[in-house]
Amino acid sequence: MPVGRGVGAPEITTEVVAVYRNLAFGRALDSLDVMLIEENRGMRSILTTVMKSKGITRIREHDNANHALADMMERVPDVVLTQWLLSGSDAETTIRTMRTDAMRPLCFVPVIVLSVQASRGVVADALYAGASTVLRTPVSPKILIERLQWVTEDGRAFAPDGGRYVLQDAGPASDVPGVDPGYGLMDLGMVTGTGPAR
Repeated sequence: MPVGRGVGAPEITTEVVAVYRNLAFGRALDSLDVMLIEENRGMRSILTTVMKSKGITRIREHDNANHALADMMERVPDVVLTQWLLSGSDAETTIRTMRTDAMRPLCFVPVIVLSVQASRGVVADALYAGASTVLRTPVSPKILIERLQWVTEDGRAFAPDGGRYVLQDAGPASDVPGVDPGYGLMDLGMVTGTGPAR
């Protein structure tokens, strides 16, 4: 609402802008509700074992993105950990669906993508779709836990953009995983990244 400053004074407009951070932000690792989407039963078992070793016990497993999405709509997780290449509906489609305004609050869930073929194109497609970060597989237990910890500290905001939500501050000179600060493009050498945005 305009605020007057006297006769002939210019009007000053005040506006409240909501800041939406990812749903895992500020959470303890052992309190996370993780949605794991992975077709390979052996890999699901390995990833689940690693997470449970660090106290993450609320893990829902799916081998199909469509089933996982239906489950997420029933109960929104704190983090999604998904394989990039999936039969049926792929991870890119799932992430883009999640990021639409109609899916609130699911649109604010951080997504960690796992990919054997972490080429520049795959990393770019995943991040532009709305993934928080990309990990090359096979991934070490240490890196997996570090990345889960990272999403709980990732202070980037989501902003509305044409009917969907996009992560802010992911451009050049950012320390966001997967972003080359020199070019503002995804660099395979930085897929696992370093620290969170603050």
